[in-house]
Amino acid sequence: MSKTVSRALRLLALAALSLAVAGCSGKATTSKPAGASSKPGVSPSTATAATSPTATPAGVNAPLTAPSDIDDIGWLVGRWVANTKEDGCFFEHWLKPAGGTMLGTGAYVPVGGKTYQEGMRFLASKEGLTYIVTPDDRVVKFKAQPSKPGTVRLTADNQFPAIITYTRKGPDSYHVRLAAQDNVESLEFTYVRVGADVDCSSFPSKATP
Repeated sequence: MSKTVSRALRLLALAALSLAVAGCSGKATTSKPAGASSKPGVSPSTATAATSPTATPAGVNAPLTAPSDIDDIGWLVGRWVANTKEDGCFFEHWLKPAGGTMLGTGAYVPVGGKTYQEGMRFLASKEGLTYIVTPDDRVVKFKAQPSKPGTVRLTADNQFPAIITYTRKGPDSYHVRLAAQDNVESLEFTYVRVGADVDCSSFPSKATP
């Protein structure tokens, strides 16, 4: 595993931010500055619903707005698993929004390592959406920033990740990019929806070197 991947994974483990997908491979990448072209971290063929009409925002010049209503991110509801040979398995479970809050749980199971778990939640207020994670009894808050329809961009004063970007690819798939403050070092995954009886334990074959 490269030094870039190892360092990014150590930072991810320390932050315990478990963002992931099923049946695809996540990669740590060195991204180009905003506005420059770059290759996706995951092949489009690994996303089961990447060709859904919802994957592309309506209009090239769609206005950038920050999601403010909890229902704006209702498409995250469900169970999502990422299983990669290199990095291990990631799991997320989001409940339906209620009372301006959407609760979730996450876990990261690295290859041959300790399992990290965390609580997650989105809160809606007059100031917009706040994403809160609680790894290792710490509280890390991210604020939703202006973005295109179908995208949620979150930022925080945090070492890694400092920027989290969700991009919807269809009803059963979305892409997530975790980046440092410099927006260069990053991890990228494509999420796929799984059934109620599926979690990281369902993929033992890829959880071994």
